[in-house]
Parts: sequence; structure tokens; C-alpha cells
Amino acid sequence: MVSSRLDRFGMKVLVGDLFTKGEIIPAEAEESFQEDEEDKTAKKASSSSSSSEDQTPSRPRNKEQIERVTEENLSEVSIFDVVLPLPGEDVEYPDNDTKAMYESELAKDGLHLRSFTDAHRQYALSGDYRKIIGKVRDLLG
Repeated sequence: MVSSRLDRFGMKVLVGDLFTKGEIIPAEAEESFQEDEEDKTAKKASSSSSSSEDQTPSRPRNKEQIERVTEENLSEVSIFDVVLPLPGEDVEYPDNDTKAMYESELAKDGLHLRSFTDAHRQYALSGDYRKIIGKVRDLLG
């Protein structure tokens, strides 16, 4: 999907695109983080008699970080901020021609955007988001 989007629109940010200014947490990293936090919480509980008020906050899900490009914020969004959804029932799709590209690709396999809900157990997926282009940072650090 990323290749198709870049072939069709280049490096241009489009109104209706989805973006985040934060980092996307891969599912395996989020699971690892949650396990680490559970271990820390268990160690805290066993090593001290602290109250249940000492709870480590969990990381926000990627969905909570996603925003939509509008005419008003278009100039503030870089192609490095743009994300595309991994199909699922708990994601939003771009509100532009990119959504039609998803629909077209899914239709080739007899699927549609709603095919990933619990009602269709065979394909039930929650979905997620991925940045379409990564930017190298701190290469020498």
C-alpha cells in the first residue's frame, strides 16, 4: 500500500492523510513494555508494602496519537509524520483517495474495510498504524 501511495502521490502530504508527531510503538515492543511494567510492579509489591495507588501508567495506544491532516495543519505535517493503517476493526482510514486504494486492494480478495470485525471471526484483526517513511536520527550517537 505504501508503494502504491508513493507512486500515485509522491512525497506530498495530502489533506485527509493520517499522521502522528509521536513515535509509533510496534506491537511486539508494546507487549514487551507491558511485560516489563508488570515485572516492575510485581517486584515493587513484593519488596515494599506500598499502596495500590502506586501504579505505573501504561503507554498510550497508537490510535490515541493519530490525527487527520486538514487544510489548517497541512503546513505543519511532514511526510515523515504520515502513517497508514494496517487493516483492522479499530483503525481509521485516510479521508482521501488512499482509502479508495485500500478498498480496491481488499476487493480483489473479496474483502472490504469491515471484514476485520469480530462478526467476521476468520479475519478479525484490531489493526494498527505504521509510518510510511522512517527518518534516521542519532546515527552516530
